[in-house]
Formats: sequence, C-alpha cells, structure tokens
Amino acid sequence: MSMSRRMNVQQSQELLKFFDEFSKENETQQVSVSPKRADPSELNEIHKNNPIQYYNPQVEQALSKGYQINTIYDLAYLQYPWMQDSGLAAQLLKVDAPLLSSTTAAYVAVHGARAFEQVINESNIVGLLPKFPYTQGGYRALTAAGQTTATGGQSENATLPDSTKPTLQNVDVDIKEHVTTLDSSSRERFLSSIPNANAWSAPGGDGMEALREYMGREHVKLLSRQLMADNDTVVADNVETIDRAVGSFEEVDGNAGIDAGDLDFYGIDRDAGSTVFDAYVSENDGTNRPLTDSIIRSLVENAAPYWDGVNMRGDLNFSGVNNKIWVTGHDTASVIEQIYQGSNRYQNLGARAVKTVNGISTYNTGAEVGFMVNTLYGMPMFRVDDTPADGISRLYLLDLDHMGLSWGKTTMYQEAGFTTGTAILLDRLGDRGMYYSSLELWVDRFQGHAKARDLT
Repeated sequence: MSMSRRMNVQQSQELLKFFDEFSKENETQQVSVSPKRADPSELNEIHKNNPIQYYNPQVEQALSKGYQINTIYDLAYLQYPWMQDSGLAAQLLKVDAPLLSSTTAAYVAVHGARAFEQVINESNIVGLLPKFPYTQGGYRALTAAGQTTATGGQSENATLPDSTKPTLQNVDVDIKEHVTTLDSSSRERFLSSIPNANAWSAPGGDGMEALREYMGREHVKLLSRQLMADNDTVVADNVETIDRAVGSFEEVDGNAGIDAGDLDFYGIDRDAGSTVFDAYVSENDGTNRPLTDSIIRSLVENAAPYWDGVNMRGDLNFSGVNNKIWVTGHDTASVIEQIYQGSNRYQNLGARAVKTVNGISTYNTGAEVGFMVNTLYGMPMFRVDDTPADGISRLYLLDLDHMGLSWGKTTMYQEAGFTTGTAILLDRLGDRGMYYSSLELWVDRFQGHAKARDLT
C-alpha cells in the first residue's frame, strides 16, 4: 500500500470514530430515509483534487444534486469513494480473523544453534596438578632409616659398629583408562547441518560437532570428579582420588563412615596401623566441628617437615612453600576469609602463580610473572567445585613436588561411522566418537600432604 493510501486509511478511521460518536449524540434527529448512493465514478470526479479532507465544498455540491446522508457510512462513501470501490470500509469496521502467533503454521519458535549450559563443568583440579609421562610402573620407597637414634660416636681405637641399612619397599602404580563416548545418527547430522535448520549445532557445522565440543569438556569434568571423589569408596577402574591419597590410619580408626580397606592406596594397607604412607589428617571421628586457625596451622606444622625441596621429577626446589597449595570448596573458602578478615596470614592476591599445561607453579619473589592469587600462610588457595564435604568442604594442603598426574596417553579423540566412510564396520547409519585418556594420580610422598575434615 502506498503512503497516500495509508494516510487515507488512517484518516478514515479517525473520521468514522468522530461521526459514530456524533451520530449517537444526534440519534433522534437522524432522518430514516433510504439514501441515494453516490456513483463511485462521479464521486471520484468530485474528489479528484482533494480526496482526503474531513470536510470540503464538494460534499455540499454532492448534497445539492440529491444525495441523501442518513448514516455515517453514507458520509464515508461520499467523502472517500475509494472505500466503496475497494471494500476497505468493511476491513476498517471489523476484523474477523486476525493472524496470531498461535495461528497454525504462522509462527515457529527458533531456538538457535547454541545451547546455554546449566551444568557445572569446572575442572580446576585437573589444571592445578603437574603432569608428566608415565615412564615406570611404580617406584621404590625408602620407608625406614637404617638408624633412628643418635648413634655413631666411637671411642679411640674402637672396633667398627655394626653396619645398617634402610628399609625399602616397592610401590606399584598401575595405569588407568578414562573413556567418554558420544554418537549421532547420520540423518540428524544432515538435518542439523542445513542452513535453515533450527537445531543444536556448532558454528558452520552440525549437531555431532556441537556434541563433540561439549563432551570434550565433560570428559575432563568426569576426570575431575574421579580425582575429588570421597575416600569412603575403593576405586576400581577410576583414577585414584586425592581424598584417599591424603588419608591416614587415624581417619579410619573411630570413623564409622570409613570401612577397612577404604584407604588402602596402591595396594598399601593403611587400616592396620600408622605407617609412613599416612598423610596428616585433622579429623573428629565423623563429628563436625568449627574450622579454626588452630586446625589450619596444624596442617602446616605436620606437613612442612616433609617438604624437602626435591620434586618427583628430580628437580631441585629449595624455595620453601613454593608449589604448595590449598584446595577446598567455595563454602570453606568463605569461612576462611571470615576467620582471617583483616589478618596478614590471609592475603587477597598475595602471591604469583603460573598455570601451564603442566599444572600450577607459585612464586613469592622475583620477576613479575603469572597472575595473582589469594594466599593462606604464604601458600595460594584454589576453589574446586567437586571437593568432598562433611558439614562444609574439606581443606587440603598439597605438596605438588610429590603429587601429580602421570600420563600414558594424553587425551585424544577418535571417530568412526557414516561420515568417515566406516559405517559398515560400525554396523549402523551413524557416527560414534570417543575421548580417551590413560593416566593415574601419582603420589610418591604422603607425609607432606595434609587434610582437615569434619568441619562446619
């Protein structure tokens, strides 16, 4: 419709409204006489110079020729003859069948290709732990010194003392395989790839590609859940857990939630009595108690004597608390901030850390590198969503010089099926993908780690 025609319709609506009100006020004065309808061609000639004015002399001219105006519609047809010819008057006066969003096939909601995730896929612990190749099936542990008392002094010309030797023990560290699979039909891949498809898909791709992208994140998230699983369940094919690694006989003794064998690690029995394979655990026999500075300091005091500055890769590290980190949940981190509010023992952005594919490294002095992190007693604290909890999340003090992820094969992705030309081998009209990682949590010194549990 042209601009002039749109103006006619708008002004016609206003005119009809005005005369409808006028006719109601003067209802008793109207003459009930059948009007003489104006011929459209004649009225068009009358109105050809000024067809849309509300009032003009041509109306009087038409009346003088005998046209009678008894209703508002007679006046509308007289002043706007194109309404009579086009049938627009009926459209202006009544709408019987409006087009609505609910009208069949009129509107279809388009949700777009993107899916907004409502799940937590944070996997901080995987990024924090050092990573190195799996080059040996375990290690040899020196579990006891040859002499444990202050001996060795000899008198003049005395005979030599008896020889001694330390106690050695082999520790087997097996490799675990972590797999996450996904699949899609060939039809879904095609339909989700067409330009106008209202389907979940990757930019410029199809639904399988969007699924592959998401499942890659979930593959790492599942690994994080394995690493942070509660120690009350013995792992079978899963990767070992930090909560079991940082365990002790004291945690088993008197704690009704832990059964015999739950904390055995690498096949080492830790429920018969205290051994050198125990970490330090501050616990309360399963009864929750408030987290205090005293509990936190006990973790440092008991773990620090075993920080020798030589890490599991043989690198020298004589810088004290470097590569020692706190790990806990968001709730416990908030409690710690409340405990040390205004104290220099807890500092917001108090240390520098560098995070690479090989984990986290911390620096308290030296060059301006990395990013700033919160520190507690000089060691950075990190929040991990999957941290086991009692009343609130447990608190770990980890020595990253003696804990990390030993990788047999880094994460890879493989896919087979219709798209790759191997549908016959797969025996289905579709595609199947797999994320694969082989690794194990490697801990070659336990006493340098500590944990506080049973907290509120």
